[in-house]
Amino acid sequence: MRKYILWMAVLFLFAGCAKQVETSVKIPIQTNVKKPSIYSNTVEKDGEKTLVIGGYEERTIPVISEQVQSTEQEKLKVKEKDKIAVVFASKIVGRYGNDAVNTIIAYTMYKNIDFEIKVYDSLYENPHNVEKAFNDASRDGFRNVIALFANDNSVEYISNINSFRKIYIPTLHKKQSRTYNANILYGAIDYEEQYSKLFESVNSRITEIYDTDKMSTLLSRYTSSKGIPISKKYQIVKAQTNYKSLFENNHILVDSSLFLNTTVLQSAIVLSQLRVYEVSPRVVLSTQLNYNPMILSLSQFGDRKNMLIANSIGKTHPKIQAIGAVLDSDFEYNWVNFSTLIGIKELLFQNDNDISGYKIADNQVKYDVAIYSPAEFSFIKLDR
Repeated sequence: MRKYILWMAVLFLFAGCAKQVETSVKIPIQTNVKKPSIYSNTVEKDGEKTLVIGGYEERTIPVISEQVQSTEQEKLKVKEKDKIAVVFASKIVGRYGNDAVNTIIAYTMYKNIDFEIKVYDSLYENPHNVEKAFNDASRDGFRNVIALFANDNSVEYISNINSFRKIYIPTLHKKQSRTYNANILYGAIDYEEQYSKLFESVNSRITEIYDTDKMSTLLSRYTSSKGIPISKKYQIVKAQTNYKSLFENNHILVDSSLFLNTTVLQSAIVLSQLRVYEVSPRVVLSTQLNYNPMILSLSQFGDRKNMLIANSIGKTHPKIQAIGAVLDSDFEYNWVNFSTLIGIKELLFQNDNDISGYKIADNQVKYDVAIYSPAEFSFIKLDR
């Protein structure tokens, strides 16, 4: 009896399964569908293709011939967008070229995209080398370029090359260039804007200390060219160790608005010497040149308590910061790296908002300028 009941249960189970398979697969074909030939497993019906199995429709698949064509075109566009050529003269810009490559890699890793990057080293910034580097990049199919130029003349060498969608130059400002090209976007920070912001904190007596560094000298020339009323300028050399003649009994610097256009190491020495000789400016002002964490470690807090520093570097997503740190790319204090980051974003991902503190106008990156106080352990942004 038990064996009979078991056989009945098995037969019932198979019967149930057979019924389920039949109802889930066999769907009669519509009368308006042409009977397929023995060489085809699809028929076309009302602009759709239907997969037919054993004379019955299994599932309906939309006709996508036009969509496939469109999709292929989109893939080609993506492939074009996701390629960046990096052009620089290694004998001129040195490590900035490698920093740019690491910055681009960091951002594309953050985006988690397939990406092609190729470096074209022109060695020097002469017409022949620069033109060759750009022609090689064009020949290799690159349409977006990040170029690290140290000299504004280099822009003239590529002004007639129109095979690129966009060329981004993080190291030059549009004001430095005598050439206009709608495809060229400039990304350098504007020291004039920083000066304008710092001038909101000056009094009637303005003084300046600068050294022989290239940027320091350029900033000093800027104050002279703009007719800024400087009561007294002092130039120091890097090898200088004795500041007695400069600071002892120096009443001009006392209670003045002192512009410190010196490198970080030199600034730390000057700040300490001012305190040693009891020379107390009303405020010490500096540009991006001293927005560097080294100033916090090389100088004492008491030496810089009256110091204000202008900064144009905005904010980036924490994940970008973390990846950059692994690749030794600093986006918080290195403005060239931050500018390069903006470049790769603007060339490939314009609508994303993972980088802030800037806008694009007239082929130039316009940075928000903020004033910071170098406090005891960090830079504190001031509401000004």
